[in-house]
Amino acid sequence: MSDPNKSLSGPLPFDFLPELRADIQEAMGMAGIYAGMAQDFAAVADDAGLAYTLRRFMAYTRAAIGSFNDLADILKRNETSEAA
Repeated sequence: MSDPNKSLSGPLPFDFLPELRADIQEAMGMAGIYAGMAQDFAAVADDAGLAYTLRRFMAYTRAAIGSFNDLADILKRNETSEAA
């Protein structure tokens, strides 16, 4: 997955985009798994399990958002550099 501490500078090649999309796909798949688990833990009133799965859900969701922000930044930077 994308490193949230890594700064993107300058235009990056479009061949980096599939990797970011794959990162998003993987992260959202895991978020979906944890969302389902959170539903199950809530249904059986397992607060410890619920808290854990919600934290994992948020971690994967944040990772997906970070990768999407990188993807959008690449597209914007490449669009700007092509217009210049």
